[in-house]
Amino acid sequence: MILSIFNFKSLSLYLKSFKGVFIALVLILMSELTVMVLVKNARKEAAANSLLELNYLKEDVGQKYVIGYKNYVFFNRKAEFIQIGDSSGFYGVKPNTINQYLHGMHYINTNCCADTGWNGYRYTAEHFLRKNKKAKFLILHITPYSLPGQFKDGFSSHLYDVISSFWRGFYTLPSICFRKKITEFIYRKQGQDIGKDFITRFMGEYAPKNMNYIKFLSDNNGWMPYNRKTPSWEQMPLGKCGPGIIENFSDTKNHVSMIDHMKKIKELADEYNTKMIVIFNPVACHASEEIKPIVDEIEKFKKENPDVFIPFDFIRTWEKNDFSDQWHLTPEAAERHSQLIGEALKKYLHSGPN
Repeated sequence: MILSIFNFKSLSLYLKSFKGVFIALVLILMSELTVMVLVKNARKEAAANSLLELNYLKEDVGQKYVIGYKNYVFFNRKAEFIQIGDSSGFYGVKPNTINQYLHGMHYINTNCCADTGWNGYRYTAEHFLRKNKKAKFLILHITPYSLPGQFKDGFSSHLYDVISSFWRGFYTLPSICFRKKITEFIYRKQGQDIGKDFITRFMGEYAPKNMNYIKFLSDNNGWMPYNRKTPSWEQMPLGKCGPGIIENFSDTKNHVSMIDHMKKIKELADEYNTKMIVIFNPVACHASEEIKPIVDEIEKFKKENPDVFIPFDFIRTWEKNDFSDQWHLTPEAAERHSQLIGEALKKYLHSGPN
């Protein structure tokens, strides 16, 4: 009995030592709840800028802003088709065109850029699949010119921390919505919008003055036009495909190939009870023996995974004028590409992958 009383007193003293911590946690919780109630879209704003480092005298890359915008736009968006991948899909796939073929189902384009690395595509997929219980299909859209060896890991590890790790919830605490404004007030150049500058630079004449790019992304379900002939357009490979493709098939640093990444994405699709679809962007070069090892690996993957739908060949040759550069279609070509995707998905929904 005396021992029990002694133990109870000891426990009470022990717990009292944490009194300050408990009070702090309660105050933090109340503060976060207050921000969430009083500030409209606080968690969406937090999700939009949580990937930004906002370091002193150092600008974040525009691609991170794009990911933030799409996190904001698709924060609570429900769709049956979720597309992931590189910027060929960002600028080359128009969900509003594809939706016309889907019998009332919806398609969203979450693509950003190859800079995230292929692991980044998978983290993005998991992020949107976890939030979207309506999803039935996961589409990987890539260009043959952005295979795993190009950017390797990219900034995928940072992306993992923000949207996929166990601690990801801390990156969308409501109070984080103030982070960008506070840093701008203290030490960053105000009035400059790196993300908007990044997007409008590629949109060219398609970017109206004073454009609301968040609304544009939302209205177009994630698509943006690429209307800018870059210097690389003149040097675009037009002969036999090979250079810029075959050497990037495998990430030699991490010993993983495109097929290894596709298998991991397939496992993720299975985990969330969705069907995987793979779409390759057109190119201006022509099929050759040099890229045959990649084609053979894709055929092997298809045989091992007959439920994966791959409607187009790895190499589909289009005219040079269909491209803004070797990676990206013009807005007009993006419309045609999207129509072809829509027609392929319509047949797929009717008869299956074969």
